[in-house]
Amino acid sequence: MDKKVQVGFAAINQRVERAIPENKSTELRGRDFIAWGTDNKYPEFLYKCYKECSTLQSVINGIVDYVTGNQITGCKPNPNEELEDVIAKLIGDYLIYGCAYINIIRSMDGRNAEIYWMDARKTRTNEDNTVFFYSEDWSKSYGRVKTIVLPKYMDNGKDASSVIMIKTPQSRETYPSYLWESAVKSVTTEIEIDKYHLNEITNNFSVSAIINFNNGTPEDEQKDEIEKSINEKFTGSENAGRFLLCFNDSAENAATIERLTTDDYDERYDSLQKRVRQSIFTAFRANPNLFGIPTENLGFSNEEYESAFKLFNRTVVRPIQKMIVRTFEKIGLSVVIEPFTLEDKTEENVTE
Repeated sequence: MDKKVQVGFAAINQRVERAIPENKSTELRGRDFIAWGTDNKYPEFLYKCYKECSTLQSVINGIVDYVTGNQITGCKPNPNEELEDVIAKLIGDYLIYGCAYINIIRSMDGRNAEIYWMDARKTRTNEDNTVFFYSEDWSKSYGRVKTIVLPKYMDNGKDASSVIMIKTPQSRETYPSYLWESAVKSVTTEIEIDKYHLNEITNNFSVSAIINFNNGTPEDEQKDEIEKSINEKFTGSENAGRFLLCFNDSAENAATIERLTTDDYDERYDSLQKRVRQSIFTAFRANPNLFGIPTENLGFSNEEYESAFKLFNRTVVRPIQKMIVRTFEKIGLSVVIEPFTLEDKTEENVTE
């Protein structure tokens, strides 16, 4: 009867896939504000996506440039910032989170004296968006979170400090839907693809080769010295992939394996990355060429660019510009956005 052999396997640095958090408004017992996400950290997830996904960041930054146009004129918002700076921050938040907040400071005589951008990542609200709660750190337990509570801006109000919330028209709940919500899985997939390639290069994850020493098993100190020598010579950023070192009494006892890697991983990931990028651009109704990301069609002409931009300007850029202009009109301030152009100025200024 053959002797049974038990073989154990262990995964080093095993990665655990975490579910994408749900964009939902969550009521908290005893709290006046509504949590954004089940753990009140959904904005942190969105910001992390923006920081780590190069395609998403490129699209959002590009749209901010398009929306702010060639020039913005109007009021001086506050002593420390120009109007274009405040509006650029508002647009960035609107694109990342689906909402943006303006803090209005009134003077002693009731006039709107100063306006400030208020970070959407650090702002929460009650169910009907009439009271807003600002905190520098929502990660603490709720009993320890220090918040600034501000009311909704009212045209004839007397509050020294108040807030206007801008939300996407698609929003139906307390917290908004954001423009790229349908592509959130594609965004997280692109981030994971980048992490995979990084870990391949830095040799942290996968084994790509086995080296067998079949002349006996040395002492632990000798094993460490041999492994160190091979690491120094054959691995690193210019020698991607890891090896498995085996010490055997004879070739008959050598470790065997059929295959550790496949030859088409690069093609498979390139194909996947193209699909997820397209999904991100589709969510924004955008053409990659408008953001300096060339497609397989390398013959993208000036005429094609102008045609693509004209459609994008009509469906995405101008609606955001009008939303900003109308929001400032609510607080009695006039804003004029000179449309973005590459060369000549062919469109009228946005004044409504």
